[in-house]
Amino acid sequence: MKKISFLVCSLLLIVGLPALAQATTLNPNTDPIFGTAVLNPSFQPDPYIVSLFSGGNLDVSAMKLGEICQGFAASAPDYRLVWGGDGSTPLRVFFIGNGDATLIINRPDGEWACNDDFSAEDLNPFVQLDNAPAGQYDIWVGSFAAATNVSGYLMITEVDSYPGRVISPLLAAVVDPMAVAQGAGGGGAGGLDVSQDANFGSVELNPGFAPDPHTVYVVSGGSLDISTLGLGLECRGFATSTPDYRLVLTGDVGRLRIFFVAQAGGDTTLVVNQADGTWACNDDFAAENLNPMVEIPNAPAGVYEIWVGSFNTGTTTAGTLYITQADFTPANAPAG
Repeated sequence: MKKISFLVCSLLLIVGLPALAQATTLNPNTDPIFGTAVLNPSFQPDPYIVSLFSGGNLDVSAMKLGEICQGFAASAPDYRLVWGGDGSTPLRVFFIGNGDATLIINRPDGEWACNDDFSAEDLNPFVQLDNAPAGQYDIWVGSFAAATNVSGYLMITEVDSYPGRVISPLLAAVVDPMAVAQGAGGGGAGGLDVSQDANFGSVELNPGFAPDPHTVYVVSGGSLDISTLGLGLECRGFATSTPDYRLVLTGDVGRLRIFFVAQAGGDTTLVVNQADGTWACNDDFAAENLNPMVEIPNAPAGVYEIWVGSFNTGTTTAGTLYITQADFTPANAPAG
């Protein structure tokens, strides 16, 4: 019996090793969470700006990637840059956020470039890639502290920009992430800012749109506690200040359903700023189904801002956001 038990335990350990390795490394072979940019020298506008948030459950410092490679990040890259340069010019990559973030970049040659703080006075991370060759650059924005998310802006530039000195014709449109998180910045309710570009894009749909449902990949979560904003009893969870998705409805719809289905069973919430400015929220579709759904009867034409929150702080959940006029729910949704 002892020999059999030992053999079974050994087999379990061997079978479990690939999963363990996958769960404890940064994986540049997976799709990035917040998207991909293909840029060539002299790209415009410069800097190229992406709204995202940091964090994850992996301790980068334990991976021994380099002396200043640290913070907590997700396994998948946050962003991917496909660079068309010839190696004759430098690239600068930095992040401006509302907390202490880190930057980890996997270069085309497989080497790592990292930074924690731009300076003693500025906790935003900055990496300069001298003579950057063409190829794929996978970028992680980590949180210096575990179980935290920092919302802000990733910037890619060829010019003399850096944290504290952003040179850009779009500078007036870039809202200070700290101000947004505190409910300033002109728009939104106590930190949810409807004036910002959505994290995962936008769509314009006509009544009777096809295909139905319309689906989009979204990752939940953020550092903003929605339950403190006084939007309604069902309005809760943790999200970014910027919307995750924006729907522009061109005409009135008899019934509109918006819901989210998590890939791995995470507990998420849904917050929708409707065309008339009121809020509609949901935590769980049913007692046995933790995916959230908002149903809007007689939905008028207009703009709908959508946030997918994580029920628990410091967590993110990937999945599919559904927009439909049909009878689909989180319980019978087709594969997204």
